Amino acid sequence: LFDTGLANTNIGYAFIYAGYLDVAKEGLYTIHAPPEFVNPTIHAGYDLRLFVDGREWYPATQPQNYGNWSIPLKAGKHAVRVLYINQQTTTLWGDVANGFEDSYYRGNKPGLKISGPGLEKQAIPAGMLCH
Repeated sequence: LFDTGLANTNIGYAFIYAGYLDVAKEGLYTIHAPPEFVNPTIHAGYDLRLFVDGREWYPATQPQNYGNWSIPLKAGKHAVRVLYINQQTTTLWGDVANGFEDSYYRGNKPGLKISGPGLEKQAIPAGMLCH
């Protein structure tokens, strides 16, 4: 889902994944945002948008459903699109000079997770994604 192997650059870059999420059982599925994306004390350095069957999800940063999106899905394939924009190389060096360097996320890709009927919270399995 977040294969950043093609990004051979020292400037910001973006990827769009478009395909299908294939769910085995009908039920309520929850998408869990990466912790650095919803934690107000960390500058993630990337933007992340998820669309399932045309509905957009942007993680809530308020107490209700904090960083989670629950969506009812029928068994079968659902159109999914993920927009990922990495801006980590465009860090504001003034922040670093002022002592805020530790507040920047240093990972190279987010850990988007899913849970649902018979599915413990985990990284979205490759077997659930198809074109």
